[in-house]
Amino acid sequence: MPASSLHELVLPVRFGHSDLADIVLNGASRRELLDAQTSVAMPGTGLRLDHRVAVSLIVDLRDSGWRLGAPSESSKIILKPPRITSRDRQRALLSRWKKKNPQEDAEWLTTRAPALLQQVISGSDLRIDRITPVLDPCSSERDHELFRFLNATWSAPQGRYLGRRIRFIVRDYGHPGHPVMGILSLGSSIVRCKERDDQIGWCLEQRKRNLINIMDITVLGAVPPYSFLLGGKLMCYLAASDQVRNYYRKRYAGRKTEQLKRCANDMALLVTSSLFGRSALYNRVRYEGEELFEPVGQTGGYGTLHLSTTTVSLMKQLLASQDALPANRFGDGPNWKMRLVRTACDALGVSHEAVLHHGLRKSLYVVKTAYNSLEFLRGECDDLNYRRRPAKKLMAYWKERWLRPRAEKPEIMEQVLEFRASTWQYWR
Repeated sequence: MPASSLHELVLPVRFGHSDLADIVLNGASRRELLDAQTSVAMPGTGLRLDHRVAVSLIVDLRDSGWRLGAPSESSKIILKPPRITSRDRQRALLSRWKKKNPQEDAEWLTTRAPALLQQVISGSDLRIDRITPVLDPCSSERDHELFRFLNATWSAPQGRYLGRRIRFIVRDYGHPGHPVMGILSLGSSIVRCKERDDQIGWCLEQRKRNLINIMDITVLGAVPPYSFLLGGKLMCYLAASDQVRNYYRKRYAGRKTEQLKRCANDMALLVTSSLFGRSALYNRVRYEGEELFEPVGQTGGYGTLHLSTTTVSLMKQLLASQDALPANRFGDGPNWKMRLVRTACDALGVSHEAVLHHGLRKSLYVVKTAYNSLEFLRGECDDLNYRRRPAKKLMAYWKERWLRPRAEKPEIMEQVLEFRASTWQYWR
């Protein structure tokens, strides 16, 4: 099969037999596409549930640049994926997907902004020599609400996370009110990741047993004005710190997976990814001569970023009607949505490989928490020999290596001084 056809989507011709399907397949405007999706979201179209799922799915793909191909046989509908090669095209797609799948409702953000923005400092109030980072786990409803509010600033759409999850807010204790510097979150690692698995060198059975010992960095970043001062680098150092690892161990002490009864409190590896090629954020994050974030390749461009909440909701309804919803137990991993889409595609008779291929390849990075992380994950040893990375030393290193040189640049400090927390409305 030619490389260009590997991710073509072939649909049974029955999904083209309706007025709505004709609209979404044959050159409709974007407004018409989205109107058609709105129509199939609710019963009343006269279409079967599987047909409504297919129409909504086609809208998502057409809205992402997929085009109708010439059918190789009369009983098939063929959709061809776009080639996404430029960063501008990637950013445009991410912006479109996020608008269709907002992390939070704009009204929710607007309502909470007056109170929550009081925890963000204006640049004119910031004193460089007083910056004192402290890593605080989210422990209250107010903490989690603030995290949600700040998390909505990220460029990529993010759904509700399933599986193990821990959240942190990094605050500046050197200023009144302890303003927020950034946020960090870890979550259960995805089951399938070729680049990660090749780096570890484990077999399927070893992955099944030891995946529980890997966590993904799901959110990491600084908020202004600290973001202008390379606060994102600080978040990277803290993610790799002993403090985060120790908190994780304490949080999951005694917890075991339901299927294999594996302990969940040994964190051997952190995994994260970056869009747009090699990451300026993770690059050169060194400590004691070691690169903390090790690049291990690029992902294949799979995921659910491009699928709307309407499509996923209809897929869920379809599988529920067939008593085929995938399980979501402790230890099953975080990618319930991926498993949902795979199962729904099987029920529709279409390739989940093609549907899940959004085409945005990410650079992948790993952080080894121990000298023998990979050997442990391969089952070659029973205990981890952890590296020592005290948070206080990492923060002090960040100040000298990144903060102070950055603060000496007049153009950077101009950005810092111009930032006003009270007028920061990133969601508008």
